Amino acid sequence: MSGYLEWGMDAVIMPRMDQFQSLGLMQSCEAFIIANSSFSWWAAWVSDSPDVICPDRFFANREWEICPSRWIYLPRSGRALME
Repeated sequence: MSGYLEWGMDAVIMPRMDQFQSLGLMQSCEAFIIANSSFSWWAAWVSDSPDVICPDRFFANREWEICPSRWIYLPRSGRALME
């Protein structure tokens, strides 16, 4: 638990940003763990990062999968699937 406390002490408090500033900041990240969120998906998509972990079912209907195959898929079991 103390490791989390130390990490929290080093965390940066960011000023309030609009959605464009937030997307720009997110786009510059080195790696992503995204949720079923179009906002986080776009940040990962426009970035140059090869390291993106996404849910294996972005939509309930599997036919409409939008995550590229080069991303790492995290199934509901919690164990990452890598191509």
